[in-house]
Amino acid sequence: MATSILVRVALPMALIASVVGCNKSRHTPTSTATLIGCVWDVGEDQPLEGVTVTVGGNSGTTLDDGCFNITRVRTGCHPLSVSKLGYELASSLPPTACVEPPTTVLDPIYMIESVFTPPGPPPPGP
Repeated sequence: MATSILVRVALPMALIASVVGCNKSRHTPTSTATLIGCVWDVGEDQPLEGVTVTVGGNSGTTLDDGCFNITRVRTGCHPLSVSKLGYELASSLPPTACVEPPTTVLDPIYMIESVFTPPGPPPPGP
């Protein structure tokens, strides 16, 4: 009698536990994190507002303090880009940002105002 209870109760419970454990490991949610950093205008020696920072398909824009905060970035290493009309990078930018939970802080990013040279002939000389 003890054997039949073991077979009828313990065996089905073991099967349920193994199925639940298997489903749980296959459907683990993707981990995300927050990426923060600041962009600095080296020509004006001040924070740079309005810079678009993109990483892992997510974007953020710097505020008046030059800083950005991008949430829900998938953990791992992703291409990194920054852009602002009329500005270019003043220093090299790492090609990727490696994001780890809960928050990853980038080193400062330095930009400088672009020098625009209009097309056309050079001005007459002396």
